[in-house]
Amino acid sequence: MNLKLLLEPGDKLLRATFKEDLETVVKSLRSVIEKYGIVAATKSGTEGLLKTLGKFKSLKDYNAVYFVQASEIRGTRGQGFLAVVSVNSTIIHTGSKYQRKEALTEWEFIGIAKLSTDFGQVYMRPELLHDKINEYFSPLEIDFDFDKEFSKKYFVLTTDEAKLRERVTQNFLSAIRKHRGLEIEIQGKDMLIRLKKRVSTESAETITELLYDLTKKE
Repeated sequence: MNLKLLLEPGDKLLRATFKEDLETVVKSLRSVIEKYGIVAATKSGTEGLLKTLGKFKSLKDYNAVYFVQASEIRGTRGQGFLAVVSVNSTIIHTGSKYQRKEALTEWEFIGIAKLSTDFGQVYMRPELLHDKINEYFSPLEIDFDFDKEFSKKYFVLTTDEAKLRERVTQNFLSAIRKHRGLEIEIQGKDMLIRLKKRVSTESAETITELLYDLTKKE
């Protein structure tokens, strides 16, 4: 399985758990096959996904992101892909007399969807306590009165509030709020779904379910 460079070069070293991660990916994909079915992305499809991933701002904070593999989810009309990426970052450990940098490489499942609606630039992540406190002083977050449960679970930012409010649907929000811990970025019609966790069968199934729901219902 070849690693394909996605963004800027960084630490190319793989962790000692590479074999374990690879085994987890295989096991997870088998589970997804049983529940939904998948088809390996074609060469042209993979090239298209690489271009799409380059649009997402939330990936550009890392030293490097490497594209590993992608599969098309059956029933998504060619609009939903479950992919594996290698995310490379640097952690700085600071002590009283020293500072140590540690290179970290994590394999994770991500979802890539081509939506039928252009939502503009949107970012969603789990709602945190300090978000709720900040709302009292500087209400930047967008809440949706028709889905208060969603607004309790997710923090939403956008560059065009009017466009988002006009185009978002109940089905769209309800599909997302079924799950916890998602980080979502939308650039126009392109959507990135992450759990920001090391590869696991649970994360693969969660992302796949959302991809399926969004491309079938939105």
